Amino acid sequence: MPHFYEVVIFHYTSDFHVPHRNLSLQHLAENGKHVRHMLLHSGSCGIGDGFSVCIDKCPNLRSLALWINDNPYSPELVQSLLRLRLEFLSFNIHGFSAALKKQGASPISLPTVTHLELLGTTTGVDARLIRASFPALTHLALISPDRNPITVLRDALDIFGDQLKLVTWYRWDYRTVQASPTVECTSNYIVIDEPRFVVLSCGPDFINGWHEGVKGGLGIWRAATEAVEARRAGIRESV
Repeated sequence: MPHFYEVVIFHYTSDFHVPHRNLSLQHLAENGKHVRHMLLHSGSCGIGDGFSVCIDKCPNLRSLALWINDNPYSPELVQSLLRLRLEFLSFNIHGFSAALKKQGASPISLPTVTHLELLGTTTGVDARLIRASFPALTHLALISPDRNPITVLRDALDIFGDQLKLVTWYRWDYRTVQASPTVECTSNYIVIDEPRFVVLSCGPDFINGWHEGVKGGLGIWRAATEAVEARRAGIRESV
């Protein structure tokens, strides 16, 4: 049935316990027009480095998690991203920007993306590049191993102004087992004195966490939004 293919996950093993197994490229060619949410993971079975091939077979993607290494993205992959009208994008900005630098290209705009997750270290990430590449952005998350990747978030809040509804620092916590993110107490971290800023924590079951989110469950964006709304409600009540 077409709705079965709305969410597609290409993981590095077909034995992963999410309900959507890796599809063959033939199946994707036949059903790609029904796919709305896709996750592509490094080492995905059966596709090698053919990430752009998978994306091109799914012209109606609404959200894409491009969880591959931070090597410069190929020119084909960059062009595949530009052909989409994504609202939700999760990827490594170093791989993207390195591809542009390698091609000698200026920042390229993805004007429909409103929710952006940036993976990896924040070293060298410039909020001005984020603004140039994602002019419609309203939600920004950093999924970073950095101890305090706060500078980029603070700069993004300054540059985007009121357009940015929330910024999130998302931490992997391998001591926990939950897939759904939880709001963390920020007392142990350098924090931003800003009601739109949220620190989230999640266990290692990150693929199921992503899957839960695109199904409408408690994913990263819903958890962060609920935290911001609760904080604003508390602010209003105290006034």
